Amino acid sequence: KDAQKAAGRYGEYSHCYLLNKILWGKSKRLKLNHRRLKFRFVGSQHTNVPDGVREESFPDLWDAHPRAYLRLLSAAKLLEVQAFAARAVALRHPEILKQATIDELLGMLAQSHPQTVGLAAEELETRYDPDDPDLGTLDRLLRDERERIQKIAHAWLERPAEKLPGHRVL
Repeated sequence: KDAQKAAGRYGEYSHCYLLNKILWGKSKRLKLNHRRLKFRFVGSQHTNVPDGVREESFPDLWDAHPRAYLRLLSAAKLLEVQAFAARAVALRHPEILKQATIDELLGMLAQSHPQTVGLAAEELETRYDPDDPDLGTLDRLLRDERERIQKIAHAWLERPAEKLPGHRVL
């Protein structure tokens, strides 16, 4: 809802001071207009995030406390924030997904950012053991209102049946 129409070198979130300071505070692509407290691109060719460049403020703190990325992945609504956190987890902190709670993973599955959903689905898949299923987790997935999450649970339910001779999935 905070997005505004991009105009010239000002992007749709140029007026969101804190967002810019956190996600792009070390960016060479953006410059603060101190009079208007708005961030603008230094040039039209600088609108995309460059590969291999860290633009966020305090990257050492993010790396020291990577669980913060799980909070963003599970609850942030802004696609730019999802992209930031998903990129960081995929490139620098994939092990942090092992620490994610079921609530965090379900929150990630509910996001609209495809990489976030993929990270959560992969982690849930590694946790599922058809020979010794976690019935509590399975129950939570089945009771969830979201179709995407229910599909995962149904796929898990069908998996053990495939091992039985003469199985039939109804």
